Amino acid sequence: MSAVQTFGKKKTATAVAHVTPGRGLIRLNGSPISLVEPVVLRYKVYEPVLVVGADKLANLDIRLRVKGGGHVSQLYALRQAIAKGIVAFYAKNEDAASALELKKTLVAYDRSLLVADPRRMEPKKFGGRGARARRQKVSRDDVTFWNGADLVTFLHSLTDKSLAESMGQACGRLASYMDGGRSPWAWFFGGWFHWGTRCIS
Repeated sequence: MSAVQTFGKKKTATAVAHVTPGRGLIRLNGSPISLVEPVVLRYKVYEPVLVVGADKLANLDIRLRVKGGGHVSQLYALRQAIAKGIVAFYAKNEDAASALELKKTLVAYDRSLLVADPRRMEPKKFGGRGARARRQKVSRDDVTFWNGADLVTFLHSLTDKSLAESMGQACGRLASYMDGGRSPWAWFFGGWFHWGTRCIS
C-alpha cells in the first residue's frame, strides 16, 4: 500500500494531507487533532471522519500541515484535505468502487469537502462604503429656480392682490434674513421681491 498526498484550500489557507498506511492516527502539525480549539471548529475538522465512518480510517494515518489564511479558513482547508486524502487513498490502494462510494457519500453531505470554494472577498472601491455600496446621490432636477422678472410676472398674474402683496412681502423678509441682509444674494432677491410688491400695489 502506497501513500498519497492531497491539498485543501479555503481563501488563502492551504492544507496538505499525507495519507499513509497506519493505525488510524490523525495529527496536525505534529500534534493530535483532538487538541484543535475551539471545540465547535474541531468537529468541523472531524466531519469527513464522522461521515465516512471511523472504521474506514482504521488502517491509515493522516499527517496534516496548514499555513496561510485565518483560523477558520485553515480548519476548512484541513477538512477538505482530509476528505480528499481518504478518497485518493482508497482509489489508489483499494478498488475504484469503494472510492466512488466514499466520494458520493462526502458530496451528498457537503460538496465543499471535495470541491474548493472559489469565492473571494471583493475589494472596496472608491465612492462608497464597500465593494458594491455607493454613496447616496440627491437628485435636484425637480427644483425650479426663478429669476426676479419671472417672480414679478407671477405676482402680477395673481388675481387676489392681497395674496400677491403678502407673498411678495414674505419673500422679501425671507431674503433679508440671508446672512443678516449683508449677502449680495439677499440684497438682489430682496430688491426684486420688494419691487414686485410695489408694482402690484
